[in-house]
Amino acid sequence: MEQQRWATEERQREAQRAEELKRLEVEREKIAAEKEWAAEERKALEAARAAEIERLLAVKNECMEERARRLQAEQIYIAP
Repeated sequence: MEQQRWATEERQREAQRAEELKRLEVEREKIAAEKEWAAEERKALEAARAAEIERLLAVKNECMEERARRLQAEQIYIAP
């Protein structure tokens, strides 16, 4: 009778350990997924930032070209 009770308690402990391991594995997978999401989010933000920098540089170049054309036009207008 004592052996049967001991065996039952041992099975219960094993079941509890298995449940705890399962819970920990689920938590580990959740953390891994969050890390992956964060890494993808960082990549997306970096790409957006790079695109914005390129856009601003293009606008800057356009402005500089327009200014150069205006200065040249003024010089031609004043020179003759």
